[in-house]
Amino acid sequence: MKEQRILATLLLLALLLTACGQKAEETPPPEEAPPVEDTAPETKGPENPPDLPEGAAALTAEEVNRVNGAFLPYFTDEKNVSRANPLSAFFTCFYQTPEEIDLSAFLAYWPLPEEDDGGTVSQEEYAALTGLEAWDFERDRPQEDMPVPIHRYPGDRVDAFLTEYAGVTTEDLAAPWTSGLYYLEAFQTYYNTTSDFGPGVFRCESGWYTDGEARLAGSNTVLTLRKQEDRWLFQSFLPEGAVPLTAEEITRVNGAFQPFIERDGVSYVNPLTCLVSCYYRWPEELDLSAFLRHFSPGEEISGEAEFQALKAEEGWPFGDLSLDRMPVPIHKYLRADVDACLKEHMGITTEYLDFSPYNGSGARDYSRSTTLLCLPEYGAYYNFVSDMDPGWFECTSGWYSEDTACLMSDTSVLTLKNRNGSWHFQSYLPLRTK
Repeated sequence: MKEQRILATLLLLALLLTACGQKAEETPPPEEAPPVEDTAPETKGPENPPDLPEGAAALTAEEVNRVNGAFLPYFTDEKNVSRANPLSAFFTCFYQTPEEIDLSAFLAYWPLPEEDDGGTVSQEEYAALTGLEAWDFERDRPQEDMPVPIHRYPGDRVDAFLTEYAGVTTEDLAAPWTSGLYYLEAFQTYYNTTSDFGPGVFRCESGWYTDGEARLAGSNTVLTLRKQEDRWLFQSFLPEGAVPLTAEEITRVNGAFQPFIERDGVSYVNPLTCLVSCYYRWPEELDLSAFLRHFSPGEEISGEAEFQALKAEEGWPFGDLSLDRMPVPIHKYLRADVDACLKEHMGITTEYLDFSPYNGSGARDYSRSTTLLCLPEYGAYYNFVSDMDPGWFECTSGWYSEDTACLMSDTSVLTLKNRNGSWHFQSYLPLRTK
């Protein structure tokens, strides 16, 4: 067991120290390394996990300190400049497998080596970026007037790092991008505009390892590493207590999201499908027109005066028709009812919705957006839908913890957050955004 501990520790340190920009062969052997401060009593190491697998070795206090030294979120160089630890990128999102890593979160604070900062953004690249549908800034703004810096990440550098430490490349990643990340195929390069400094953080408190797996717990999260040949690779990073959905749970989820509900012999659109009728990175990005496309129950308009007020609104699509000649029904939804539904399922009201809903990859293809008018004086929204096209979500896998649930379909991922005992819809996004 002692030989196994020494070998596993050296392999783990080889991974961690190399990731910090040091070559493994330049690291002193353990007996020559500087002493590591250990605040734990000498007679007591970290508390052993209660589910320690057979044949596994629990981390000692010294090993926990070494891991935390390697996982420091940032380093200060000889010029007193702080730089994010490249490994901190693996702690910026949750993932059950490396393929579920959110590349936009991963690259948000990922530092290229100081001697190779990715290069500057050329005028040709900037012109291409401003032409992207998902570009978040004014398209006619000169590059020199950008309010935030543009960071450039050559795809081959990103792939090399992911391959070395997670055994995947960007082509293997299926998770959506949840923040501002752009890709230009012509330059095979990723770009973001991060202006703050917030590297991922993981502080190990205990853990264990076997010949092929290491599991480290801390910061209310669990990090799993797997051994491939002589390397330890990042396998998963999840909230503490996260468990995969069982087949029975998946069936129950899909029952809750069935598109239609039968009541008194009449088929109604399931209200939950309104929450998967468009993509959004956070609740405020919900497209209200898509959400209300099949929202029910509706109200009857009060009469001719309300109809004339509708006709006077910008965006009225039917010209000078009378109410009895309308080719489609007018659906009226009281704002109070809409707010109550959003409050119950998302924790927000229409007051907090963005003027510009999510417009990233897949937004136009999937969204059930339609003409939506609002009459504040009547406290109501109006649409003119005559077909039946509810949102669709069929869960195939996922996981959940005490405060987060991540549900996957073949084409999308739905995230929910537990707030004060109620599960709220947090985001709904397409898989593969590149």
